[in-house]
Amino acid sequence: MESTLGDAPTHLLIVSLSALFVIVVLRYVILRLIYFISKSSKVNQLSFEALREHYFPSLYVFLGLFIYDVAAFAFELEVYENLFNTAVLLSFTWVMAKTVKFVSLVIYTKYDYQIAGDNIKERKIHTQALFLEKILVVVVWVLGLAFALLTIEQVKGMGTKLLASAGVLSVVVGFAAQKGLANLIAGFQIAFTQPIRIDDVVIVEGEWGRIEEITLTYVVVKTWDWRRLVLPVTYFTQQPFQNWTRSSSDRLGSITFWADYNLDVSKLREVLDDIIRDSELFNGHFWNLQVVDANERAMQLRILVTAESAQVDWDLRCEIREKVLQHIRETQPEALPTIRFEASKDGIQSLEEDQFARNHQNSHSKTERPESNAQ
Repeated sequence: MESTLGDAPTHLLIVSLSALFVIVVLRYVILRLIYFISKSSKVNQLSFEALREHYFPSLYVFLGLFIYDVAAFAFELEVYENLFNTAVLLSFTWVMAKTVKFVSLVIYTKYDYQIAGDNIKERKIHTQALFLEKILVVVVWVLGLAFALLTIEQVKGMGTKLLASAGVLSVVVGFAAQKGLANLIAGFQIAFTQPIRIDDVVIVEGEWGRIEEITLTYVVVKTWDWRRLVLPVTYFTQQPFQNWTRSSSDRLGSITFWADYNLDVSKLREVLDDIIRDSELFNGHFWNLQVVDANERAMQLRILVTAESAQVDWDLRCEIREKVLQHIRETQPEALPTIRFEASKDGIQSLEEDQFARNHQNSHSKTERPESNAQ
């Protein structure tokens, strides 16, 4: 035993050099292999970058500690064996957590929801992967720490006592964390039934915004003016709200404006057809122009037009409104809303006489003021 312990530094030096050599060779082989594969697509290229920056460090630590652990067992170095067992379990837990994150990153890259057009499928998969990633990372670390602690003799002795008190503790924790458990269950419900998804356009608390982040306990909504609403996940399972992109991101927008009865609606409809079809924001599905209301002064017109998303719909409506008003102002200015009145010749003459009388009275009062001041 003494000779073995005396040779321990020599053995560890040999193992260290061997582990370093194995890791360097393995790193070179894996990187070259992935490099040639990653040239084929953007997803593989990003996967290569993620492996190199995040995944490999934990993998190298695990391999190094694993080699040390095997060496300690082979050379019967009991002083180091328990330490290496615990370190290997912790490093393996780190590798597994990084593996979950790496797989999630590949899924996020392959199903990128920030693409043009209808992205319902991408947002659905992204939301589920995001939630499962958070759950699996927590489970991996809890199990890894539990097994690592069980390798320590002092902790093993406490195991029976912890198990004996587990029943009472679970009841106490259940009452104390009732809201937290409700949020966790609501998070599972959102992840799989998906009343909301990442990047959904919603109306909550009277605010228009997009779902920016979904966690195990809360949801972040980014409003149109870049504010953030932080709501518990139970809000979306217990409160009514509007989801504009639940089944499709397409939007039907409306533009209303008032115009005089002199407006040639048929001619405006022809011009509007050119305006809408020339716009890059129009998705080509549907549009129309109708007179929807009228009163004693003007008529109200409504334009309906479709776009591929709520944001594009807003920009398209602003563009159409501006061009329509410009066309009316330039080609039919008389069609802008005006206030009319009619009067007979006698009525006009009476108005002129009343105006003359008022002007004469005002001028007479002005000439009397200096005399009264002089007195």
